[in-house]
Amino acid sequence: MKILIADDEQLTRDGLKRTIDWSRLGITEILEADDGMHALDIARRENPDIILSDIRMPRLNGLELARELRKVQPDINIIFMSGFSDREYLKAAIRLKAVSYVEKPVSVSEVEDAISEAVENSKASHHSQQAFQRDMLAQAGRLALWMTFPPGRAGAFSDTLLQDADPYLRKDMYFVCFIVKFSVPTENIPESDRQHALALFDAALSSMHLSELHVEKHDVYLVFHIYSVIKLSDNALKKISNSLKDSMAELPSFFISVGTVVSGIENAHRSYSNAVVIMQSSFFSDWNTCLFNEPSSASDPAVIPDPAAAYRDALSTGKGGRIRQTEEQIFASYKNSRKLLPNQVKDIYYQLFLCIVDCCKKNSLHADTLFSPNESVTDNIQKCATLKELAELLRSKSDAFLKIIDTKTPESPVILSIRDFIHKNIARENLSVKEIGEYVHLTSTYVCTVFRNETGSTLNQYITRVRMEQAKEFLSDTDLSISEISAKVGYSDGNYFGKSFKKYTGQTPSEYREKAAT
Repeated sequence: MKILIADDEQLTRDGLKRTIDWSRLGITEILEADDGMHALDIARRENPDIILSDIRMPRLNGLELARELRKVQPDINIIFMSGFSDREYLKAAIRLKAVSYVEKPVSVSEVEDAISEAVENSKASHHSQQAFQRDMLAQAGRLALWMTFPPGRAGAFSDTLLQDADPYLRKDMYFVCFIVKFSVPTENIPESDRQHALALFDAALSSMHLSELHVEKHDVYLVFHIYSVIKLSDNALKKISNSLKDSMAELPSFFISVGTVVSGIENAHRSYSNAVVIMQSSFFSDWNTCLFNEPSSASDPAVIPDPAAAYRDALSTGKGGRIRQTEEQIFASYKNSRKLLPNQVKDIYYQLFLCIVDCCKKNSLHADTLFSPNESVTDNIQKCATLKELAELLRSKSDAFLKIIDTKTPESPVILSIRDFIHKNIARENLSVKEIGEYVHLTSTYVCTVFRNETGSTLNQYITRVRMEQAKEFLSDTDLSISEISAKVGYSDGNYFGKSFKKYTGQTPSEYREKAAT
């Protein structure tokens, strides 16, 4: 806590600093001024919690100093000192709500008592302000969340909520929504970093005479509602988005989408919905990009008619240059396209990944080096937030494919037969190692040893993986019930299937299907 000692007598200031046990009283910083004007300048700059001031000083006396400070710091605690027992001074001190009035020569104990009282007052004031600010932030967050829903869906709107969130906010203002989508959950961003970014953005808005309400949604989104008495132009929106981008620069990667400007708080949800739709195009952009509601071009770039066939042909050559060229052509054809949704493009890339797996099988090569036993093509694709990340993932797998081609390590006919038998019989619950061994004319023990030595995984691990991967495909691509899917992948007990699926993926079948649909 800071205290400012204002007295034109150096001896008095030094004596107070030397004789009072400041740390015991909770004072961590002592400022001093030799007259009222200096004291006013220092107070405006340093914002002390307590003023210990002489009344009679050159240029600006203690009472005048207090009046000026009350204008900008109404909660500041003031203690007056004076060598004159003047009733008028005492009356003025009372009117200025001084904590205490100490007569000179001062008594150390009397000054300490006055400072102790001022410290307690200051703490109470700080706690009250913090509680008020927390309440305002909570109300602002409630209102910001309400503004993302159409009227009626989030409960009745109240004028009290409006006033509690911001006394200057009116229902008939203009509103525009900005959404920030982070590459990581907002809970993983340190609170201090978030608050610093918000303070920077609020300062930038203040310089433009604008204000905002914000709320976090769905773990990775920060939703801002900017409001103004005048309709914001396109140039103003770009200026705001640049300020928001600069404010968030030290946080993890993000996208910013900007909704349309609407009139009236009851239409704020329209701007939010528009920003949500625009955010979908972030998949085709690079991180740290601002996205606006821009008209689509008259014609999209030419899209390869059958990308899977083109990619399969390139892979069949085994030539890195041809494969790279085809990957780049496919990437370019979707990069600037706005006719497809992200999930549609992900489905196309899923087919490209399957092309690599098929090429491995046709060449009797180890496909397991492309994907670890617990790695899922579908999961990897879903984790990609941008087309660029998806293209980079495909390239990493095609690089691995080329390395397999170069090392020339084909799978033995026995392993290929085992894999083929498992895939054809995966729906049978009683599929056993003994039966697999009989199919390839090997004992149970030897077939397990051969499979593990060549593939790096056990037969049971491989069977489970095939079952789980097929289950994922059914959950993502069909409307089959979970019990039907359970039967199709070799489980007669739906509960046991659910437990096995969660152990393998970390999600229940229902959770996985819901996530895959978003």
